[in-house]
Amino acid sequence: MREKYHGRLAELFGKPQYQAQTALFLANVVYNSAKFIIETSEPPDLPAAAIDGIPKEDHYVVRAGLISCPIIVTDEKDLRDSINESQGVLGLKAVTPAEALELAKDT
Repeated sequence: MREKYHGRLAELFGKPQYQAQTALFLANVVYNSAKFIIETSEPPDLPAAAIDGIPKEDHYVVRAGLISCPIIVTDEKDLRDSINESQGVLGLKAVTPAEALELAKDT
């Protein structure tokens, strides 16, 4: 998952209009040691009620989220909508990168 995020961040750094937001995200979220915890346990399976709504290629992200119930940050509308629609089952919330930056500023 780390490689996917770094690949996407590198892609965003290549676009001048996203460089400032990407740098803020890295500073406030990725490299903020107060928000860094390594989880080594096997993630739980997705609840049956949520499987159909979440894109198969994103199951691993949501399963990882079930361990610590974080806020999932994604610019993929389908994934974000599926997580938020299943919030009662998953106990997770999904936000856009812009919303995440605002949340990071508050902590």
